[in-house]
Amino acid sequence: MPFSQTRKSGTCLSKWVRLVVTRTNTETGVAYNQDPTILAWELINEPHTDDGFESELGLTPGSIVCSWVSEMSAYIKSLDGNHLISTGEEGYRADLTSDSSTHSWMNNGIKGGDFVCNTCRTGITLATVHLCADAWGFTSSDYEWLGENFLADRRRAALACGKPSIVEEVRGLFLRLPASGEQERSASETDMQKCRISLLSERAASESKARASGGGERIIL
Repeated sequence: MPFSQTRKSGTCLSKWVRLVVTRTNTETGVAYNQDPTILAWELINEPHTDDGFESELGLTPGSIVCSWVSEMSAYIKSLDGNHLISTGEEGYRADLTSDSSTHSWMNNGIKGGDFVCNTCRTGITLATVHLCADAWGFTSSDYEWLGENFLADRRRAALACGKPSIVEEVRGLFLRLPASGEQERSASETDMQKCRISLLSERAASESKARASGGGERIIL
């Protein structure tokens, strides 16, 4: 049984969250829930189940995490109404079951995460995406797919929920710099740089549109 579903662990977690969120900084004398230097509270890093876990139990994919996100975000919001609250998730969807692409596993719920359900919870005020291309086995030929079917798609989904979004982590894409003494970039590094430029251009365009709609996305590089 997931830790979030056990009464004892849930009680312990709630006590710990209250202790942290309401703690007073001993250096500044400012309580964390009043501290303007804190951007947001992140519920957890990359919440999801084991692959196919919910289907084996006859549960709706993504429902376990979404229920927990709803409960914990509401609890934190009751303790702190001054800061953003995010899920810390990678961005797996569970509602695109008709996706037949090579990367359908990111959208069909097998990972036990539901980006739309999580992001639309009342207590969540900041959507998150983690781009882990290396861990996911993506290559440069997949970059275009990632741009439209992952980054842009999650931005649209977040905006549909009325939430801004942020790409918190980027791994495996356009991050490898030439080693000391290297004079030329390899073909793959050139592709990475092109991808970086493309994503930054997309960010500028999305932020321009977002200013009119009240939402937006930040890509952290």
